[in-house]
Amino acid sequence: MATGLEIKQTRSFSPVRWILRLIFLALIILIGYYGLRWYNTGELPFNLPIASADPSVNETPVSQEQRKNYTVKADEPRYFSIPKLGIENARITPIKLDSHRQFEQPKYLDDVGWYSESAQPGQDYGAVVLNGHSRGKARNGVLARLTDLKTGDVIKLERGDGKRFTYTVYDVHEMPTLNALKTGIPQAMYPVDDTKEGLSVITSSGHWVPKNADYSYRTILRAVRK
Repeated sequence: MATGLEIKQTRSFSPVRWILRLIFLALIILIGYYGLRWYNTGELPFNLPIASADPSVNETPVSQEQRKNYTVKADEPRYFSIPKLGIENARITPIKLDSHRQFEQPKYLDDVGWYSESAQPGQDYGAVVLNGHSRGKARNGVLARLTDLKTGDVIKLERGDGKRFTYTVYDVHEMPTLNALKTGIPQAMYPVDDTKEGLSVITSSGHWVPKNADYSYRTILRAVRK
């Protein structure tokens, strides 16, 4: 039997509760926005460790002993050096084109790949084409500072027979990957001066773009043999 008045309790308005809800909603929107942006462009408002374009790349530093004991055929490139960047005797390993008609990557982050269908050092014509890493998941690669080079800077190659060759930088360009694949890299397959041996050094740069499983830019350096 009911007696007296029934009192219906209602929740009082809580500004704190609504503020927390709005903050939570804003976080969900931001995470979604930046997640989609990262997937499509690789861009984030802060730096995060990123995956290498090739997860099989070995980031273990190459020891001096490994460099010293490394050998190639007499007429093939063995070592790569850039005095200005502190790069001395980085190993040069042969590479080919992959199934997508792009350059294979050297297996080690500290190595530089030589496209074996390009010119050989000392050939006196054509362009020696090299491709290497600018970064990995945990640290930078051998070509991380390639854009620091200017016209006239020196690059040195050493062949398997110990003969050394010096090249001077002609130009350095950074361009979107799509443009590089269409025009930049095909041009880099040829020397700047048809009467002199050329050198082209290519590396990835910009952001890692998960959607494309590639970096957003390529850096392409061209040099001429002294």
